[in-house]
Amino acid sequence: MFFESYKELEDCFSLFDSNRNGYLNAEELGHALRAMGLNPSQCQVEKILQSVDRSHRNEMSIDEFSQLCGMSRPQTKISKQHLMRRIAKFDADKNGFIDARELKSVLRANGESLEENHVEEILRDFDTNRDGKLSIEELAVGLLGRSK
Repeated sequence: MFFESYKELEDCFSLFDSNRNGYLNAEELGHALRAMGLNPSQCQVEKILQSVDRSHRNEMSIDEFSQLCGMSRPQTKISKQHLMRRIAKFDADKNGFIDARELKSVLRANGESLEENHVEEILRDFDTNRDGKLSIEELAVGLLGRSK
């Protein structure tokens, strides 16, 4: 293992992210790998980058870098109340429920693009009391249940 803690991995990533865009390009990754005691050729660095670059942007995120190094981001415990407060920010009409339009907005803000039927499926799956509305509490409980 290259790092004693996830914090060390983050520090290394930040150090070599010379343009501070939150990603390592092939040159930055090569510098990081060499600082870690490895000696890959530029061709090898580019192959490594391609093997973990899920976004196909020729850049590596911190999550992809941690995957490459065999570490995962520490899981943070989140309380139901905290998650409910975060979800409530997307409740545009402040009625205590998340409708399809608001859910699509949340998903788009997080880089997801779902078909209309998938949004409706999510709403149905999390509507535990089957009243046809998805309350902030139902969504929070559902999300917390799926993260276990």
